[in-house]
Amino acid sequence: MNLVFPLMYALVSSTLSIANKWAMLEFPYPGFLTASQFLFTFLVVTAMSKLNMLVLKPFSLQTCRAIAPLNLVFYAAIFTNTKLLQNANVETFIAFRSATPLLVCMFDTIFRKQPMPSKQTIVCLFGILVGAVAYAQADDNFSVTAYGWAFTYLGIITFEMIYAKHMVSSMGLGTWDLVMYQNLIAVCIWPFAAILTGEAFQVTELLNNPPNMEVMFPVFVTCVLGTAISFSAWGTRTQLSATSFTVLGVACKLATVLINLTVWEHHASYTAQLPILLCMFSSVAYQQSTKKAKAAPVPVSSTTEETETETETDAATV
Repeated sequence: MNLVFPLMYALVSSTLSIANKWAMLEFPYPGFLTASQFLFTFLVVTAMSKLNMLVLKPFSLQTCRAIAPLNLVFYAAIFTNTKLLQNANVETFIAFRSATPLLVCMFDTIFRKQPMPSKQTIVCLFGILVGAVAYAQADDNFSVTAYGWAFTYLGIITFEMIYAKHMVSSMGLGTWDLVMYQNLIAVCIWPFAAILTGEAFQVTELLNNPPNMEVMFPVFVTCVLGTAISFSAWGTRTQLSATSFTVLGVACKLATVLINLTVWEHHASYTAQLPILLCMFSSVAYQQSTKKAKAAPVPVSSTTEETETETETDAATV
């Protein structure tokens, strides 16, 4: 087995949230930061296509218009993720990110008329809820602003998970086609979002007083890591089973918590770490319980398999 991709994914996944937090401390412009990441990823994918390292379908305005609503949600998820990291610590992000199965399951059952979850699944969801509540009570850095962004992010990322899977599966786009369109449209959205949030005026001041390399270096690091996780995640999936990939994801989150505790003081209290672990392991147990509850597999097209996996990868990245 080729271990290059799994090792690369482990390195990137365990450090990306911390790198984003580092960048926000040095470069407090969340919209500009995310736009830089979008543009960097788009340029890398386009360049690799020109070098015949990957295959992209010809650009289509019709496809661009069709995918635009999904990209608005995608942009909002990335932007609120960055604002959350700007105003809170990494553990708060992990706690709320781990809580998404709770809402997804609820919406699936109520609005999509999916079967009621099994008893094992309900226990896992209850564990996520208890862990999230316990973390909020133990969080010494609690603030209305931080948790306001946290709940906004939770709502948007939950909607994206449900909406993206429904929409993308009907479009027949390949992995890197979707990456190209997502990042290109997101870059185009940023100027309008910057005007609405008032960041455009801050960026004008930034252009008049350009930051030095010490400030821009963490921005560049997040751009590289954001692109690398897309490539390494897909390469890792070809080397590992779904269960092994899930276990690796948990190990990466544990590594994130450990690194965050050791490299600086921007972390939650030690008493808040146990609820974080409860959220994480309950989330993993939920994933395993839903897999067991599924009926026997039925034949699906390669496009459907690809888009379902892609949704999972996007969610992990965000």
